[in-house]
Amino acid sequence: MEHRKSKERSTRHGLKFTPVWVIAIGVLFIFSCGNRDLPSGVLPPEKMKEVLWDLIRVDELAMEKRAADSTFVLEKESEKMYQQVFAMHGTDKQTFEKSFSFYKGRPDLSKTIFDSLINQGNREKELLRKADSIKTAKEAQALAKADSIKRRADSVKIQKDSTVLKKLRDSLLLKRKLPFKSAPR
Repeated sequence: MEHRKSKERSTRHGLKFTPVWVIAIGVLFIFSCGNRDLPSGVLPPEKMKEVLWDLIRVDELAMEKRAADSTFVLEKESEKMYQQVFAMHGTDKQTFEKSFSFYKGRPDLSKTIFDSLINQGNREKELLRKADSIKTAKEAQALAKADSIKRRADSVKIQKDSTVLKKLRDSLLLKRKLPFKSAPR
């Protein structure tokens, strides 16, 4: 009777808890939680993010140069710039490629890296947008100031012209009144 109740409990949810399942779950737990160390020769996530960021910027620069100069050999020049990035970060192409392959196989780690890169790109884009709006605002202020100065000069000219016109009108009126005297009625 006791054996029957334990069998009912173990199959109640459709899964038998046999030693094979317990071992499999244990191994899975050990490898998923305990093995957070990176294999040798793999760049840590923060370093990988920095290298990827600079490589992306190199690609953008190379595309800009290619658009500006038709003689620019994209692959050759890009490779030179990649080597400079690797040297700047104290790594090499082989280590980067090994690290990239490792992170491709670990979506949990690569998602963190790529999300961080996207956030960094968005921050820089926002800074550039703000800088552009500040530049545009300064240009607008300069134009408004120049326009204001021009309007003031025009206003002074109009006042001067209106004063001259008023004097001219007054003198014409005086001349009209002098020769013509109105006859009494």
